[in-house]
Amino acid sequence: GRRGHANQGKSYVDARDWAQQQPGLAREVLAVPPPPLGLQDANAPPAPSASSLESYIKWRQWDVPPMISPEDRGVVLSLISHPLTFPLTLGRHMSSTLLNSERDSRNRNSSSTLRLCCIGARAEATLPDEYWREALLLSSALSADLQTVNEKVDTSTSTSIDFIGPDVSPHLQSKTIVLDVPWAINRTLEMDFHKHYLHQYIAKRHRDARNSVSAAKDRSAEVQDGFDPASLLSLWDGFVLFNPGIGHPNLAKGWVPTLRYILKTERPVLMTAHSHLDSERDWSVLKATMLDLGQDERLQRWGGHCDDDSEQNPYRVNPFASRLEYEDPFCEADLDLGGEQDGSKYVRPNMFSLLLD
Repeated sequence: GRRGHANQGKSYVDARDWAQQQPGLAREVLAVPPPPLGLQDANAPPAPSASSLESYIKWRQWDVPPMISPEDRGVVLSLISHPLTFPLTLGRHMSSTLLNSERDSRNRNSSSTLRLCCIGARAEATLPDEYWREALLLSSALSADLQTVNEKVDTSTSTSIDFIGPDVSPHLQSKTIVLDVPWAINRTLEMDFHKHYLHQYIAKRHRDARNSVSAAKDRSAEVQDGFDPASLLSLWDGFVLFNPGIGHPNLAKGWVPTLRYILKTERPVLMTAHSHLDSERDWSVLKATMLDLGQDERLQRWGGHCDDDSEQNPYRVNPFASRLEYEDPFCEADLDLGGEQDGSKYVRPNMFSLLLD
C-alpha cells in the first residue's frame, strides 16, 4: 500500500492509522478554531507568514490537545494540512491577485468582487465551509500588509468561485461563506457549482447571453447592442487548477481547448502539481500552448525561451501542500516515461504551485 518519505517524518499510513485508532482525538485536532477578532491586539500572535504551515497554525492558535505525545504531533500536523491545502494555497495568492498586480487592476471587472473559476474541480468542491473560510482569513491577513502600500485598494472585497468539472456533484447548492471579523478585507466567498466541462459551460453561457439579447430586442426596438462573443473572455478574473495533470499522456488531449481558452483571456492562472514530474510535464504543455498562441512575452517573464527546451521549471514547492501521500494511480505510465528517483510512486496534493500572470 502506501508509505511515506523519510524526510516527511511519520508516513501517510501512520497518520491515517492514528486517526482511525483515535477518532475522537482526530476530530478534536481537525476542529477549526474561531477566527481571531483582531490583528493588532496586544495578546494576538503576529500575522501569519505565507512561507509555512507551521507559522499559519501558530497564528491561528490551532490547539493540539495536551494528551497527544510529542512524537505524534507531526502526524497531527499532517492531518491538519490535508483539508487546509486547497484554501491556504488559494488564499496565499488571493492577496497578491487582489492587491499587488497593476495589470490585474486594468483588466479586473469594475466591481470589488474577485471572480475565480476552479476548473476540473473535485474534492475541493466538497470541502466544509469552515475550512474554506481559512482562505478568507489568510488572504485578509496578508492583504492587510499590502494595503498599507497600495492606496487604491478597496477596504472590503469579496470573492466568488465557480467550481466547474465533470466530477462536481450535481447535488451541491450555491452558497456564501462569510468571515465576520472587523479587520477582514476579504469578507465573503460565494460558491457556485457546475457539473460541466469548461467548454460546455461556456457554450451554455453563450447561448443564454444570445437568447437574452434576442428577447430584449423583441421587447424593445431601441436595443442596439448585440451579444459580443469577446465578452466570454472576461467571465472571470482568474483561474485555479488544482493538480490538473494537463501534461499527463492520458489527460493532455482533453485539456487542449480549456488551456487555449484560459491563456487567451490573459488573466492570472494558479496551477498546482502533485509531484516534480507532474510539474515538469504540465510546464512543458503550458510553454508549448503559449508559444502556439503567440504569447512569447508572457512566456519570457517565466524564463521560457523560444529556442531553449531546458529552461528552469518555474513551479515552486508549495508551503501549504498536503503532507499526506498517495500512491500515484498512473505510476506505471510515469515510470515508463522515465519517472523520478526514489519515491516517484507517491504524490502529495498541491505539492508544487505556479501563479502564471
